[in-house]
Amino acid sequence: DGGFSVFMTLRGGADTRELLTKAHEAGVMYVPGDVFYPDGRGRNSLRLGFSRLTPEQIREGVRRLRTVFD
Repeated sequence: DGGFSVFMTLRGGADTRELLTKAHEAGVMYVPGDVFYPDGRGRNSLRLGFSRLTPEQIREGVRRLRTVFD
């Protein structure tokens, strides 16, 4: 309830900046987490916006993200 985005941290050493192109090709976008840290941390994190999406669009976006991070 509430909010405009969710911040996620991935396990397994994923680099969300390196995967951004793959995500774009899958039709989904996010903000890589390292932009939120001044010291370069957060490369395995990301921010997902959802405020203008329907529940169906959110489910589809999560499905697409799974193909990026699998």
